[in-house]
Amino acid sequence: MAQKSLKDYAAPQMRGSTSCIAIPNIEAANFEFNPGFIAMIQQNQFGGGPHEDPHLHIEIFSDACSTRRQQGVSFDVQRLMLFRFSLRDRAKDWYHSLPPNCINSWEQLEKIFMNKFYPPRGALMNKSLEEAEELIENVALNHHQWANERGSAQRTPGKYNVDNFTKLNAQIDALTKRVEGMNVGKVHAVVTSCDMEI
Repeated sequence: MAQKSLKDYAAPQMRGSTSCIAIPNIEAANFEFNPGFIAMIQQNQFGGGPHEDPHLHIEIFSDACSTRRQQGVSFDVQRLMLFRFSLRDRAKDWYHSLPPNCINSWEQLEKIFMNKFYPPRGALMNKSLEEAEELIENVALNHHQWANERGSAQRTPGKYNVDNFTKLNAQIDALTKRVEGMNVGKVHAVVTSCDMEI
């Protein structure tokens, strides 16, 4: 076997056109999607941005897919085959990064899509209902105790305990009085007279 140069290792390798979808057998003799139907699916693409709603995307995508039925092709197979056309940007990159033939059903695709773009967040989501209730009660109890301790703190003689909002209002009032005391904005009229003899 001949030795490879570094250039050979750096050259991009073709992955082939293997999809992450393992398409089940289709009973229809002649099955293809009309280009106009694919264009309709592409009108509402999901990019994976933080402002996009994956639930809404799945709903709109499923509604669009339901407008076309073909004998011998299940609704789930249609959605599996068309889903890639409903993606763009980050979501399309994610789809193409999935291993070949790893998805066998629409339910599986929907689940991994939602886990990717709408994952449960935080440690609370991993807790049982009872554990979550206990944790929330403890947080509420600790917050209540902390607020009471803060409110009953000893005051230092000669110092005022004032919150920031009250302090800011007092500063604005003092500044307003200073500006008014400077007579800013008042116009003093000076009248001069000219005496002319003719």
